[in-house]
Amino acid sequence: MNTNIKPIPDDMHSLTPHLVCRDHLYVENADATIEQAVTAGARVTMPAEDMFWGDRYGRLVDPFGHEWSIATHLQDLSPEEIQVNMKNACPDA
Repeated sequence: MNTNIKPIPDDMHSLTPHLVCRDHLYVENADATIEQAVTAGARVTMPAEDMFWGDRYGRLVDPFGHEWSIATHLQDLSPEEIQVNMKNACPDA
C-alpha cells in the first residue's frame, strides 16, 4: 500500500507550474462568458473587444493558470475586408 499519497492542493497550478493549457471557445455571448468566468475566479488578461476579423474577442486566465480566449463571431468578412479593417486598426503595422 502506498502511504506517500498527498492531498491535492486547492491551487493545482502549484503542482505543475510548467504545464499550461490554452483553449479557444466560440460562444454565443463572449462578454457574458467572460463575466461568468471572472465570477468563478478567472482574471481577464485582454478585455473583450470587436476585432478587425469579425469576432468579439477577449482572453483570461483561470485559477489553475490555464489560458482561455473567448470569442463570438459577429460578421462574415471577405479577405479584402479583413485587410482593410486590419490596416485601419493597426495603421503602423
